[in-house]
Amino acid sequence: MTSPAPKPRAYRLRDHDHALRTLNAIRRDRKVTYADIARKLGVSRQEVAKWLQGQRGVTAHRVPEIAHALGYDLALVPRAGEDA
Repeated sequence: MTSPAPKPRAYRLRDHDHALRTLNAIRRDRKVTYADIARKLGVSRQEVAKWLQGQRGVTAHRVPEIAHALGYDLALVPRAGEDA
């Protein structure tokens, strides 16, 4: 019998690099391989590994694609007490 998947949590991302580090941590926690993500994005495993290890720059449009491959969506949420 397998244990249920952990409940997804929300993350506050400070910047582009923090987003990639967080996505890589989620990947490890969920035991998703670079190859799994690569297949979903149509790129090589090596490319995904370099992105998530900070060895190669990632274009802004790839960050939500990586998140989606891990079962997450990126969302803009207003900060408490601030007007938009």
